[in-house]
Amino acid sequence: MKHRTTLAPLVATVAMLAFAQPAAAVGETGSALVSGTVIGSLALTVPAPAAISTMTVGANEWAASNVLVSDTDAAAGWVLKANEAAGDGKMELLSDPLGICAASASPLTNAMQVYAGDATDITGGTVTINAPVGSPLTLSGTAGAVATAGGNAVSLATVPVTYKQTIVTDDNVKAGCTYNITVNWALSTS
Repeated sequence: MKHRTTLAPLVATVAMLAFAQPAAAVGETGSALVSGTVIGSLALTVPAPAAISTMTVGANEWAASNVLVSDTDAAAGWVLKANEAAGDGKMELLSDPLGICAASASPLTNAMQVYAGDATDITGGTVTINAPVGSPLTLSGTAGAVATAGGNAVSLATVPVTYKQTIVTDDNVKAGCTYNITVNWALSTS
């Protein structure tokens, strides 16, 4: 006797099993926890340039400005430093297209000095002024500390700054000549 086996039902069953998905996979969801840490930031704002209104031989000339410090990581504290871009701290004669300043001194003999006053607008903590009147920071190519705040919740401070330029008698400055200096300010964590 011959036995005949039909493979059609078996092939259909195998095909259904191959394309079927497990019931548990349909409609499942999952979640992942994502977290981040807020890091502190420092911000430094230096307003419009300070200007010495008159420059007179044999006098001390003054210009005032403010430096705004913002710190969102008050636990770290900060240091405010200043230096002069050219490295000698001295004011230089600007270009002289008309030739009226040809005999004027450049640079001036003395380096500019920076004085810091008592910081204001402080939202907690204490700011230490490192260059108070009587002990100025003399500008040079090396950055010097002007003010510091330890890890004591100082998050906002306005530091009043005064620039002093002494023009000695030996500085041959001519009327109408303009001098300038670039003061670099830097803020870092302490």
